[in-house]
This record gives sequence, C-alpha cells and structure tokens, in this order.
Amino acid sequence: MFSPFETEMDQLANRYGDKPELALKHLADLRAKTSNAAEISTALAYRCGLLSGMRKNKEIAGVLSELDALAADGSQRQVKLAAMELCKLYALDDNERNKYDSLVAAAFHFIKSTQAPTLRYWISTMYVEMTSRQGRARDAMEAAKIALNVARSNNDARRQSTALRDLALIEVDFGNKEDALAHIDEAIRLAQSGNAPASELEYMLNRGFILTALHQLKEAKKCYQQAEDMAIEQSRADIPGVVWSNLSDIAYQEGKFLDSKALSEKLLQWANSRKDERLAAYARVSLGIVYVRLGQTDLADNYFREGIRYFESEKQLVDLKEYYGVRAEALAAAGDFKRAYLSLEKKLAYGSEIDLNSRGHDAAELRELLKTEQREKENLELRQQAQQSRVAVKEAQLRIQRWWLLAGLLGVFLLAAIQVIWFSRRKNQLLERENQHLDRERYLDALTGLHNRRFLMDRKSPMWTHALQEHQRSRCAAIMIIDADFFKKVNDTYGHAAGDAALIDIANRLKRNIRESDLLVRWGGEEFVIFTDAPNQEGLINQISRLMQDFKPFPLVFEGQQITLSVSIGYALMPLQWADHSNADIDQSLILADSALYLAKSRGRNRAVGVHLLQQQKLDMQQILQDLSLAEGAGEVILMETTGPK
Repeated sequence: MFSPFETEMDQLANRYGDKPELALKHLADLRAKTSNAAEISTALAYRCGLLSGMRKNKEIAGVLSELDALAADGSQRQVKLAAMELCKLYALDDNERNKYDSLVAAAFHFIKSTQAPTLRYWISTMYVEMTSRQGRARDAMEAAKIALNVARSNNDARRQSTALRDLALIEVDFGNKEDALAHIDEAIRLAQSGNAPASELEYMLNRGFILTALHQLKEAKKCYQQAEDMAIEQSRADIPGVVWSNLSDIAYQEGKFLDSKALSEKLLQWANSRKDERLAAYARVSLGIVYVRLGQTDLADNYFREGIRYFESEKQLVDLKEYYGVRAEALAAAGDFKRAYLSLEKKLAYGSEIDLNSRGHDAAELRELLKTEQREKENLELRQQAQQSRVAVKEAQLRIQRWWLLAGLLGVFLLAAIQVIWFSRRKNQLLERENQHLDRERYLDALTGLHNRRFLMDRKSPMWTHALQEHQRSRCAAIMIIDADFFKKVNDTYGHAAGDAALIDIANRLKRNIRESDLLVRWGGEEFVIFTDAPNQEGLINQISRLMQDFKPFPLVFEGQQITLSVSIGYALMPLQWADHSNADIDQSLILADSALYLAKSRGRNRAVGVHLLQQQKLDMQQILQDLSLAEGAGEVILMETTGPK
C-alpha cells in the first residue's frame, strides 16, 4: 500500500506536474518530513526526474551523492539502489542514450521484489516500454503484471487503467487476444469512472487495434468512429492520422483495396504536412502492399522500398517482420510466388533476429547487473573498512584519554567513566544492528539473491500447514526440485564466472514464472526448490510446462560464448498418503521429489517427472523413497512426465 508520504508525494506530482520549480520546492518540504530510507529514495528519484525535465542534468550528481550516503539495509537498500539507477538514467545526455536500457533493467531488477509501490510501479512501466520495443513479450508481461498488482493493491484507478492498457497490448503480441480485449475494456471503464477523457480516447484507439487483431472488423470500425468523434470534442489534431491508418488496414482485410489505397494516400498527405516521419513511412508501406493487390507492381515496389527504409534505419524489427509478412501474403495472392518467398525469407530473418536480440538483451542485462552488484559490493566493503578505521581511531583516542584521566581528579575520572559507558552502549547498539543485518543475510544466497536452504528448512511447519489446507479446499500443493542439466560441463568448459552467470539467469527465469505467494530458494549448487500450489493437478502441470518453456530461448550468451542449458524437474504433490494412512511429511516429500528428479535425468533430461499418487501395497516406505522407478513398475506410485522445449 502507498504510505501517507507516498500519497502526499503523488498529490504533489499531480498538482505541480507542469510547474517543476514549485514541485521541487514542495518536494523538499515533504522530504524533510520522513526518515524512512525507502521514502527518501523515492523522493530523490522524483527530484532527479524533475531536474532532467528542466534540463538541469548536472545537478543530478548531487542527488546521487546524497543517495550514496543514505544508510539503508535489506529491502530499503534495494529501493535505494533502484533510485540510484533511475537517477543515472535521468543524468544521461544525448550521446549516452545507449546506456538507457541497461539502467532501466538494473532499476527493475532492484525494485521488483520490494515494498516501495511508487517506484515499483514507475520503473515497471519503463521496463514494459523497453522490453516491448525489443520484442520481449514475456518480460514485458511480467513487468506489466507487477505494475497492475501495485495499482490494484492501492485501489489507484488511474494507474490500474494504464497498466491494463499495457497488459492488453502485450497480450495481442503474446497470443491472448481475448484477454487483451477484456483488459482494454476494463481500462476504458476505469478511465470513464475517473473522468479521464484523454486516456479514454487513447484506450479506445487501442481497443480498435485489438478488435482488428481479433478480426472483429465491424466492431473495430465503430470503435475508431467513436475515437474520431472524441478527438473532435477534445480538439486533438494528432488523432485523425492514427484513425486513418487503422481504417486503411481494416479496408485491406475486407478486400476493399481501393478504399484502403484512398485512406493511405490521405494519411500520407496528412503525415507529410505534419512532418511525421513514422506515419508517412507506414502510409508508404501500406500503399506498397495494396498496389500489389491492385496489380501495379512498379508503384508497389517504389512505395514499399521508400517506406521500409525508415523502419530499417530505426531498427524497428517487430514492424519489419510484420510488414514483410503481409507483403509475402499479398504477393502470393497475386500469384508472384518467387517474390512472396523472398519476402517470407525476410520476415523469418527478422523473426530470428528478434529472438537472437532477446537472448542478447537478457545476457547484456545479466552482465550489467553483475557489474552493478559487484560495484555495490566493493562500495560496501570500502564503507565497512572506513567504519572499522573510524572505530579503531576512537578506541585509540579512548585509551589515551583513560591514561590521562587516571592521573586526574576524581571528578574528571567519573566524567571519563560516563564517557566510557556511553561509548560501550553505542558500540553495543552498532553490534546489535550489525547482528540484525547478519541475521537477514544468513537467509539469502549471495550469488542469486534468492532465499537459501536454511530459509526453507526453518519454514517447514507453515509450508506443511498450507499444503494440508489446500488439500482440504480440493486444491493441490507441490514441492519441486529444479536442476540445471550438464552444469559441470559449463563450469569445466567456460569457467566458473560463466557458471555463476548461468545460475543467476536460471534464478531470474524461475522468479518470473512464480507468483509472490510461491516460495523459491536456491537449494545448493545448481539446484533450486519451489513450493507452490494450484487449483488442481492439471493447473500444476500447466504451470510446470510454462516454466520449462521459458528455458527455450537459451543459449545464454556470456562474453561472446553461447552456453546451451536446460533444466530437469522432480516434484511431489503434497500431501501424499502412505498405506498406514499417515501423510508423507515435508522431508519425505523432498526425498520423493529428489527421486523424481533422478528419474527425469535418467530419462533424457530436459523434462519434469512428478509423483501424483501413492498406491502402496507391497513395497514399504523406504523402498519407494529410494527407487521410484521400481515403485512405478510395481504399480505402487503414479508418475506424470512433462517434456521440455526442443
């Protein structure tokens, strides 16, 4: 939930969004009201955004220094680090725009698991834009869901509608077009209830796009007509071109090629008058495609070549892939199969480049995050050394003072004693704070940032209680062990740094495929454990299948080397009942999952094997735990197998 501080800061932003000087003044007053490190970090990040908007980028260095000196532990430290990455982003000049994506990725990495809703929403939406532009629908989907959860948990209609719109547009690319329509409709309803006509207009255009993708063309045309009427009411001169471009596409899909041509020509004239390069290029591409269907080959080639040049110069791979695909279909329909094949080859080439770039971006993000975390580790070590030096100096000063004080008067001695007691108490407070920090750290895996084996083992009792409750509700819980295949070969071939990078990447892939209510830990080495629940066994199998599919984009690229990885999974439903009507406890369930993992490995790896039912008749408990393959052959257990991506 938004804290009172964050609510007040949000109100400030809404009130003075177009008056940055006033916003800075009121932000400074608000900043003075809190000592919470996460809230201070959020305020300083907003300050960086305001300074950037005012072209005062040089002043951001001072904000970064203030953030660097801010004392913060645990989750608040993650918020501080995210704010620092955001401020570095706002400090970029025009010659440094190539650093933008890596800074957004680092900020998202730090913020996504924190409880700082304002920054979490803000950075997640930036990550949605970046990954959507790169064609990384799955990553964009994860970030959009985080933004939506933040907005919903705070009952923030404005942010909910924006997050729903983002999610809907991603779902169109991701294949869930029906969900996309439901989400955009909800976004429009929220915009209407919040009296936000500008947002409602934009969402109406998005709705028309989604309806077109669903081939509900009649409804799409109605939607665009509504949007055009709303644009006139709001004096939005930028909207007609967007409407004409979409209506041209609809006319083309309906086979009304002359109507499509007329709308594209109208769009081209309008875009040229406004010096809108992108829409002008789109109009030329559209004309290049429709002239194919009208049998005017030379015009078709000229327009398409002129239009596509813009998208190539801007490296808009997603658009290029789509346009070459539509052109291939048009050429094939016109009987020009040779050139249709060439266009199809271009489409496939751009598709491959998108996939390759997606893996490359994942690897680049990973490298930058490793560098960022290494720098932070070094900074932390330097601060610790400085603290130790200061403590040593104070202790030396105290020893000298004691010798002088012993030679002084009793009153002076008593004063020194008071100073010693104060110092001792202060030192104890510092030690207690450090012990609290160490207590938190003992539950974390230093490499991946996940919780560790100790964390899970200390929570066995509530996990078991939850599993029994799910069983009573006719749901199912499960414990999984995930193991990287042939991991020793990675270390032996590419080195331990590559192995560490692979483990971090595996951890990130697992994190983005679980819910906040699930428990994910690094079990040890290249093994991870997930405790999860699902409405039924089919839902659990689907969840495991989706998780394994996320490893399809491998290989991981590390320092120019391609490292191919897959994972095997062993899991056991909980609770499972032995013949004596006692339930397999957490420890026994882990053994069953480990035995299932062994089976997955022995059956070829890159698969999941799960224990779904015990039918113990002849074999005793130990025989089943030790050899699931034997137990399956004897009909003592029922196993399910899910193969991974090829």
